[in-house]
Amino acid sequence: SHVPSCSLNALLTCSPAMDSAAGSLFGFPNPYLGLGAFPVVMTIGVLLLVVPGVALPRWFWRAFLAVATAGTGLVVFLVWTSVVELRALCPYCMVVWAATLPVWWYVLVRNVEGGFLGGSGASTVVRMRGWILAVLYVVLAAVVVVGLGPTLLATLG
Repeated sequence: SHVPSCSLNALLTCSPAMDSAAGSLFGFPNPYLGLGAFPVVMTIGVLLLVVPGVALPRWFWRAFLAVATAGTGLVVFLVWTSVVELRALCPYCMVVWAATLPVWWYVLVRNVEGGFLGGSGASTVVRMRGWILAVLYVVLAAVVVVGLGPTLLATLG
């Protein structure tokens, strides 16, 4: 009979996400991943802001990108699960989606900018990084709106 604080209506509710198999992919609730990962990301951000001229090694940026890519892959899976299978949106999950996307994108841009990945097109990625991030957010919003169109209309109407 418990109603979580994140359950606002039939569309915006975290209960289906937490009750599903996708809500605890590794044998424990997925929010524990965020509780462990986001403080690390914040610590790295503070280090980069507070310590002037800090130069983290190439291996660090590549490892950070690998972890951020894995996290983003998990978010893509959870977006798909929410939109296609559960047909409900968890407000807290959406905050994580919105936060994970720029972390992954800007770590990727930093790797490209530092020449840690090789390849061409680096100047375009670096120069257009803000616009590309905006496009990624538009794609995310479009997936949600198109995937949940009938449910959105039913909830709003």
